[in-house]
Formats: sequence, C-alpha cells, structure tokens
Amino acid sequence: MDQPTQDRYRPIIERRLAAVEARLAEVAPQALAPTSLVIEVPAREETLASAPETKPLLEERLRMQLAIQRIDGGYFGRCIRCCRDLPHARLDREPDALTCGMDCRPRRR
Repeated sequence: MDQPTQDRYRPIIERRLAAVEARLAEVAPQALAPTSLVIEVPAREETLASAPETKPLLEERLRMQLAIQRIDGGYFGRCIRCCRDLPHARLDREPDALTCGMDCRPRRR
C-alpha cells in the first residue's frame, strides 16, 4: 500500500485512539500512566484488565497504537499472512485490521 494511502488512515486511527484514551481516563485513569503496563508492571495490568469495561479499551488502545506504528514503518494495510494489500473497504470498517479477512495463504519465498 502506498504511503499517501497509509497516511490517509492516520487521522482516523488517531481519533479512535484519542476516544479510547478519553474513555479510559473516565473509567480507569491509572491506565494512562506513562509506564508500560505489559513490561514494567504486569501485576498492575492484570488489575486494570480485570475491570469489565477496561479490558476491551486497553486492547483497542493497543491495536490503535500498533496501527500507528505500522503506518510509521511503512507496512500498514498489508495482510500479515499473505502480504497483499488489504481491501480499502476492510480498512474503512476496521483500520487496525491485520489480515485481509479472506482465506489467504502465506506467500512462499
């Protein structure tokens, strides 16, 4: 997927990330602390994720952050299985999608 197309999704993903972080600030402000929940404080992550409304928000936040990293790395919009470009309709519905959603097979090298 070309860079202009990848960049088109950045503001969409950033808006979703901001909305998720705003919701997290309401239900679990400690989740937005600058420390890494997974690496530095695993016990704290388990506590935060145990709240029913917090776990899906933390997961969506991570998906949006990873999507931004994929844009920055230049590989956003490619299926992680078959390396083909994801259909725009899929990215429009799910901008953090990792696979093309079809029964794709990994490409042989």
